[in-house]
Amino acid sequence: MHANEEYRATMKHRISVLAALAVAGAVLLGSVGGAAAADTAKLRVLHASPDAPAVDVYADGSKVLSNVPFGTISSYLTVPAGPHHLQVFAAGTTTGAVIDANVTLDAGKAYTVAATNALSKIEAQVIVDDPMPTSGMAQVRAVHLSADAPAVDVAPRGSAADGALVKGLVYPKNSGYLDLKPGAYSLDVRLAGTTTVALALPKLDLAAGTSYSVFVIGSAASPAVGGHGLQAVVAVDATAAAPVATATPSASLPPTSSASTTPGASPVIPAALAVLVLAALGLLAGTRLSMVRIRARD
Repeated sequence: MHANEEYRATMKHRISVLAALAVAGAVLLGSVGGAAAADTAKLRVLHASPDAPAVDVYADGSKVLSNVPFGTISSYLTVPAGPHHLQVFAAGTTTGAVIDANVTLDAGKAYTVAATNALSKIEAQVIVDDPMPTSGMAQVRAVHLSADAPAVDVAPRGSAADGALVKGLVYPKNSGYLDLKPGAYSLDVRLAGTTTVALALPKLDLAAGTSYSVFVIGSAASPAVGGHGLQAVVAVDATAAAPVATATPSASLPPTSSASTTPGASPVIPAALAVLVLAALGLLAGTRLSMVRIRARD
């Protein structure tokens, strides 16, 4: 075979093999990313117990949030999917947990865990956050977390009783996400079926492609439990560009297993990638040697 023809045949073969290696590498890298995403969940914490002190939150024995006061919601934390042991203590203490609960978090899902009710009857509410924002609309849901408040409606300010957007919402339920046009909204929380305002919400500026939760917390009693009357906590749950939460996690929970590898990562994948890289380098080296031999014969 002529030297040039031999060279072209060698290069054609090696280019095809390199292409196959590139495809295999892309598949492996995709598997790594997919495994990492599939093996984690999102978790945030809301302090909604009106007479409870500021708290520290522990997960699986490790502190993940410190000195969280009433009315505060954390950013989402990225956590391994699976079972977790959550404990809430008065800030600065590690005994007499006010909440001690086991929760199981499904991969790819987001959750809000809220401490609700008076301290003597405090309880943990585990709420699934499942927003589906779209670019042209906003989403809002109402979450009733005031243990001593009756059923409520959420309605545009000044509207008739039958004009409520959310009707008959009871503790500790949520309305599910409602699709609304982007813009500014003035809404009231009313006693169900009436126009009696229990809480005038602050003006909501709803952006397109964004999902929100409005948590109604505090006490409807007179005097209010803990001195905290009804109030609202508004949180962004997701945007169309970032489907599960936009906030950067402030901490991470430890893995649910004792393995030393990163949750969701497989030690086999890096080894396989190393083999692919070495194979590609070997092909390139072989191609260069072939070129030298062909030119020597010329």
